[in-house]
Amino acid sequence: MARVKSAGPPVDGRSTRWAQHRERRRAEFVDAAMRAVEQHGPDVLTEQIAAAAGVPRPKLYRYFDGKADLHRAVAERAVELFDAELEPLWHAGLPPVELVRGVVGRSLDWIGEHANLYRYLQRDVGSTGVYAKGRSALRSQVINVVTAYRDAIGAPAYRTDALAVGLVGLVEATVDQWLADPSGLSGDELTEELVRWIWAILSDLAQRHGVRIDPEQVVIAGSQ
Repeated sequence: MARVKSAGPPVDGRSTRWAQHRERRRAEFVDAAMRAVEQHGPDVLTEQIAAAAGVPRPKLYRYFDGKADLHRAVAERAVELFDAELEPLWHAGLPPVELVRGVVGRSLDWIGEHANLYRYLQRDVGSTGVYAKGRSALRSQVINVVTAYRDAIGAPAYRTDALAVGLVGLVEATVDQWLADPSGLSGDELTEELVRWIWAILSDLAQRHGVRIDPEQVVIAGSQ
């Protein structure tokens, strides 16, 4: 009987175990880095991250290709957590205004609980893309809201793309200002203000396309 040839080179068990160990340790160090950011703020030092991880700084960099790689991994993990917090809203069948309130409210809750981490994401750390990832986290959720209503009312993309960007700017600038100076405004109060502003704009968009949006109904009804 002819011997069946292997489809590829043999797998090195030691290499596989090392790769798995490396990924596990990277994840542990990323979690430690996030704790350090929360404790020390967005200007956290690598030494503080290493201390939170319980390892010397040189050992930390055995698992990352330098400081930029570490920052990028922290940003990616933070964005994953942020997106996971809002993901259930897109499958909950919420009435239109409640969807807006849910996205805004949960975003502000997460940002309020992780203010230092959010500020860390907003910083441009060299060429790591941390700033872009931080901005994209909140931006993608706002754009998702606009896209949902654009599809529902049949508005063309070229009409809503600029609107989405404008709403992103509105939300980001308002949140940044609130973090810098709340002026006695609670997160719930800010949520309601943003919901009113966003809803007014979305309602106007729908009306200009002959569609009436009932804020309390899941189904968007056509105009009479």
